[in-house]
Amino acid sequence: MSRCLIAFSLGPVQTFIESARSVRDLWTGSYLLSWLTYHAMRPILLKNEQRADSFIFPDISNHPLWTSDPGCCSKPVQVVAADLDQFLSPCLPNRFLAIVPFDENDARDLAAKCVEACHREWKDICEDTYNQIAAKIPGGSDQFKRDLWDAQSESFFEIQTVILPLAQYDAAIVNKWLGNISFQQPPETAAWLQSWALLQSLFAASRTVRHVPKYSPIDQNHVTAKCSILGSYEQMGPAGLKESKDFWKSFCRSLDQPGVVVNGIGMRSGERFCAISMVKRFAFATALSKRLRARAADTVDISNVVRYPDTHTVAAAKWLTRSEHVQDDFELQRKSHWNGQWLHWERPNQDGVDVCSDRTWQEIQEKKGLRGKGAVPIYYAVLMLDGDKMGDRLRVASQSEQTNMSRLMSQFALKEARTVVEDHFGTLIYSGGDDVLALLPIETALDCADNLRQKFSELWLKEGYQDVTASAGVSLVHAKEDLRLALGYARAAEKLAKKSGRNCLALKTCRGSGEYSTAVLPWDVISVMNRWVASFINQASDRWAYRLAAEMTTWSAFSDIEILKKELNRQLARSDDETRCQFLPQTDSATMMRDLQDYYDLSIAWSAQKTQAAEPSVGKLFEQFITLIQSASFIARGRDH
Repeated sequence: MSRCLIAFSLGPVQTFIESARSVRDLWTGSYLLSWLTYHAMRPILLKNEQRADSFIFPDISNHPLWTSDPGCCSKPVQVVAADLDQFLSPCLPNRFLAIVPFDENDARDLAAKCVEACHREWKDICEDTYNQIAAKIPGGSDQFKRDLWDAQSESFFEIQTVILPLAQYDAAIVNKWLGNISFQQPPETAAWLQSWALLQSLFAASRTVRHVPKYSPIDQNHVTAKCSILGSYEQMGPAGLKESKDFWKSFCRSLDQPGVVVNGIGMRSGERFCAISMVKRFAFATALSKRLRARAADTVDISNVVRYPDTHTVAAAKWLTRSEHVQDDFELQRKSHWNGQWLHWERPNQDGVDVCSDRTWQEIQEKKGLRGKGAVPIYYAVLMLDGDKMGDRLRVASQSEQTNMSRLMSQFALKEARTVVEDHFGTLIYSGGDDVLALLPIETALDCADNLRQKFSELWLKEGYQDVTASAGVSLVHAKEDLRLALGYARAAEKLAKKSGRNCLALKTCRGSGEYSTAVLPWDVISVMNRWVASFINQASDRWAYRLAAEMTTWSAFSDIEILKKELNRQLARSDDETRCQFLPQTDSATMMRDLQDYYDLSIAWSAQKTQAAEPSVGKLFEQFITLIQSASFIARGRDH
């Protein structure tokens, strides 16, 4: 029987997801990609007897989008409240690999239907969004320029597919084109590895052709200003500057009226969106909620569940629970109309527009009074975690092994990641199997990253896979920082962790003063940092660390760690009694000296596991050590001095 592989990829991923101004935009972009990828999978499910095992990657056998799909699952189930978190989790990657029992021609037709299904669903979502906005806002149908909307939305996505008939390939020919590949495997496994190598090569070749959207402004003589988020697209509305300003001002004002577009979703003054950004902002309310509601039980209210916090609320998520009335605190931040900036205002009508109600204002002041004035954290963390060398593992795995690995990734994405993130007061944005994107309070971010990598490694270890590790990047940013920049900092930190040898965490601290610092730390150092954070919370001073940092160029030249220990001890001995008590206690005056030695030993041991990097110098490690201490002090404060 003829069989073919069908590989599918939807992009651009990073541009679509991270072009966001709010946490809801970020989540909606992630969910839309998962939703569209699933709809691209549906033609294969319909053609191949609704079999979830048609897909080698990802595993959808327990995914709620499949199990609740009456068109593709033979025994669909309705989503209940207990399953709602999984149902609303963007945990399907933007690509899939399927194996189908068809010849090459049928497989090519099937791949074309996958592409068509993805495009059609995106077009329908855009259509629903446009119709509801244009119909409910006076003058919308004229001002929103339907031809411009269609031109933008239809040109954005790039879809790549590769079809490969499964066959026995001559190893010599494969090696000639793909390099020295060893096929010292059983015949069935060798044939699969040959096919896999060819498929990856074909996909890589297809990516060399850059996607250039077939889009240009409709009216070349009257080109509007650019979108606030996607600068390659023009904003909707009139072209004239004054007319455009008046239009968007009226549009934003109309969103405050009940029932205009959706309850709880609006736009900030100054935002000017293109069609893509408009869909990301309003797609859940105008299109996705309707589709998801059809799959949920009558007792589940989809529209009122998805209320993603703003960055100010993310920063204060754990702070809000620190009282005797924990449930009341959660109710406070989940009000239907809530603005996390209220936590930092001096009066309830500070901006003159988004006025805080008297009752909510009173609750906030009571909670601030319990913890001391000005104690609300203003910084939050962006966490990106990714499995190490997973592509290399897939490259040498048999078909059955790849299927099993896909199952493990799905289990981590659906069950483990969200639980860990929420246990640390965080907001999960995306979990695609071996990668995670989450927003957290800064005081829980490092622990969350460490727990995620432990769960990830333990899950694979139970199945007999040794040395499966993960790397992470964490950026600590001000709640008012541009979300796109915050994501970029975390992504850069993750790349630094990978570049530094993997199986570690890179921490980038972005202070509001403009002072940025970056440090790479082995996972075992996180417990030490947590102890430092606790000391700083208990009123220990960090001035000694800043004195050491001021002379960093001097210390970086030293190669004897014992000399650095003595200087560290000298600076601590000059500190106040409370600081000495925390870091140089009477019962063990060498506590901080031991921390430095442990950090040095852990870093050297971790470095020895890397294949490409030289052993770090003592001075460089001391510099990183002081940077981590300063970061620990910053985490303890959660805000600027």
